[in-house]
Amino acid sequence: MGMIRLVVRSCLCLTLVIVFPVSSFAQDEAWVDALTVDGQPAASLHPSHIPLPLRPDQQRKKWIVALASTLQRLHLVGSPLMSRSLFSASRSAAPPAYTMRRSGTLRGSSKASTVDIACSGGGRSANPDADIYATINIWVGSSKVATSTGFGPSPTVYAHFEAASVDYDRPISCDLQAGFGYAYASGTLLADCGNVDVTNLRNEYRSFTVDWIPNCNEFQEIGVNEFNHSEDNTHQPWAIVKDIVYVKRAEVQEYALYQVRITSSYRCPHINASIPNSAHNSHHMKGDALDMTPPSNRWSPPTETEFNHLHDAAAQTGPRFITDWSTYSDRHLHCDWGG
Repeated sequence: MGMIRLVVRSCLCLTLVIVFPVSSFAQDEAWVDALTVDGQPAASLHPSHIPLPLRPDQQRKKWIVALASTLQRLHLVGSPLMSRSLFSASRSAAPPAYTMRRSGTLRGSSKASTVDIACSGGGRSANPDADIYATINIWVGSSKVATSTGFGPSPTVYAHFEAASVDYDRPISCDLQAGFGYAYASGTLLADCGNVDVTNLRNEYRSFTVDWIPNCNEFQEIGVNEFNHSEDNTHQPWAIVKDIVYVKRAEVQEYALYQVRITSSYRCPHINASIPNSAHNSHHMKGDALDMTPPSNRWSPPTETEFNHLHDAAAQTGPRFITDWSTYSDRHLHCDWGG
């Protein structure tokens, strides 16, 4: 453990040696209380009171502060003027504790609606006799969009920003520095697709932790049909059915020499999660999967011979994944052509 040894000589030529550990120095504190979007929590708060790495000149200043504090406690320094000069500027010369609030709006968006991003936090000086500055910043992507500053022995700060809605997700974060203390929070500002039903459907992918989040423009107003069953999707008429599904269904029918029956194609995430044994990241939610049976077996499972005929026809279309006879008890065939 590092040590600092101070030798103090008085006018009577007495020598006093004071030794104290460097690691015992108190640390300024900082914390982020909340990062919200329209009043709702939008981020994970990362460990607060994170000390910033100090430059050599900052480290020397830190030692001086700790030294002066030690001397004052030992009554070796009695002059308020001396202790003030070592610790910080005189409080009478500093501004009173305050919070500045600044806001703005992101430019270049065609969206008329906005969301309010807000962040709050505070700091505390390691030295109870010293004031510190606390600065809080809000970031959208790589752009700093709002800042606020407070001053005092334990300042609190708050900043907010009216961000224009756009149709893609953006990272947001908030950082706070108070003296030598640092804290931050980060999260995601979700897209506004311009249609509440589409926005809610897209957000469902995130709620159910699907490994793929579609863009707003990937949803189509399809309506109920064989590729978008009402029992598979409660967000009608919106769905995702990729072009490759239409192409591959036609190819399967060409090889099988009959019209296949589609039992499931697009599924919204919460329906997919409710189906026993369904894959968590099923390609049915990605719009490039089909469940099929032969047309003559609408009310009963196909025979193994019938299933194998359909399987061989589908296998010729180059699927990414295809099931076999034993996969499902109702003997339907699943294929997907995802990347």
